Amino acid sequence: MKFLSLIFLFLSHGAQAEIGGITGGGGGTTNPSPVGQPLVRRAVADSRMLLQAHLQARAWHWETVIKPNGHVDEDLKFLFDRPDDAFYYLERIKIEVRSNDNCYDAKKNPVDGSIYADQPGAICISSKSLGAKLSELNFEFETAALVMHEIVHQMGGDEDLAKRIQMRTIYGLKSKVASRLYADYSLFAKYLRENAEAVKDLEWDAMQPDPRALQYERVVNRLQGFRDKYAVDLDSHPLAVEAAKVFDGQVLKLHIDAYFAKSVDPRSDAQERAFYQENYLKGFREKDEISLTEYMLNYDGFLRSEYNTTFLTRITSREVLREELAEIRQALLATAQAVEEFLKVQPTVFDKE
Repeated sequence: MKFLSLIFLFLSHGAQAEIGGITGGGGGTTNPSPVGQPLVRRAVADSRMLLQAHLQARAWHWETVIKPNGHVDEDLKFLFDRPDDAFYYLERIKIEVRSNDNCYDAKKNPVDGSIYADQPGAICISSKSLGAKLSELNFEFETAALVMHEIVHQMGGDEDLAKRIQMRTIYGLKSKVASRLYADYSLFAKYLRENAEAVKDLEWDAMQPDPRALQYERVVNRLQGFRDKYAVDLDSHPLAVEAAKVFDGQVLKLHIDAYFAKSVDPRSDAQERAFYQENYLKGFREKDEISLTEYMLNYDGFLRSEYNTTFLTRITSREVLREELAEIRQALLATAQAVEEFLKVQPTVFDKE
């Protein structure tokens, strides 16, 4: 049996460009005091997590909506339609934080951020200048967006492109606070492990003399409810990217496995068991192993290309059913581990007085 291959988007040099700075926003009714350097320094450390979450949502939009339909979005094309994409640079980012000096552009003009730093391959961020400009209302997303601006330059983008992507990043990150995002991801990993335990109960049930098909419906409903909770809005819940990739495929597999369980459930009459057996076998077309994409195409005629790396094995025994359920459980646990590893990652930061 092929094991489900999980590709979790937690991967997180180009032409030289000019400057990066904090943008001037619109008018407001408050005038908070400057946030100071310590919080800017913290925001720099949190910037990778925030940007990864933001880029995941944008990459999902590029891969599933923009590119397949031939739409035009030059910003997303620049970020994702290349081998050394934005995730490649974000994974390798090094940041030099200057507490007693500005950063400088190619013409030696003082700026908030720059691709010119003393550390080789690093970008420069001035906590001195940012600490005086930013407030508690905006320091996290403005700092992360400035880091994104400099990454665009490292990727070879010019100033206009860097500013445009910086503004789009600000808009995408305004609703995200690093501490809340960390808490959401931690809860996400916890629920993944709890749901994996629910699937483990099905593995045990599969080997019993009197299997309970009703249990499948309960677990499927539980997983579907969890998936829905984290998939309401991709912009405010980047966790939905993972939920869509993992849960849609795994919940669909459980739905299909439930058809098999119902086809052998002794509590059902013969006619009902025959109905579920016919519907279960319909998608396989006499194959023993098949991608979930091909199965659903055979079943209802709709192409779902996002499932072409998720495979189903035609169940011929209780042992095969148990192995199929174990594969689903392992997929959930692997995703939980990826989330937990993601929370440990921070950019390489150099402090310069």
